[in-house]
Amino acid sequence: MSLFCGAYLPDNSLNESSFVSSLTNVALNLTRRFGPLHQKQGPHVDLYFLLPTTTEVPNFRGMRFHSFDSKHQRLRLESSVPAHLVESRHSQAYVLAAIKDAVENAEEFFSSQNIRFDRQHYDNALDELIGA
Repeated sequence: MSLFCGAYLPDNSLNESSFVSSLTNVALNLTRRFGPLHQKQGPHVDLYFLLPTTTEVPNFRGMRFHSFDSKHQRLRLESSVPAHLVESRHSQAYVLAAIKDAVENAEEFFSSQNIRFDRQHYDNALDELIGA
């Protein structure tokens, strides 16, 4: 199993945003505390954060299913980041909440496909980080 988080940055100025910094910080802390949440065998969860700009805004709110690669058991989800969180001091809380939501959605999806998914492993890692 693996959890991958990425961000779609339609403008280079977003590279230095509070949101990207928070996403990087969360990923780094999860990896440091718990080692990579990764094994070669699936299922895998990819979560992409879609950040808005003044000219480009995701056409949905919240989180949505993007695709599922059954051969590699890779579920791709997308999270639309509200504009007010791009430079917010609350962006890290949003990142953590979105990851928890993605894990919950992944469990529901994989369960419906009769694919074993160890949600507790992810929940433990995230809960410990949130409590830190």
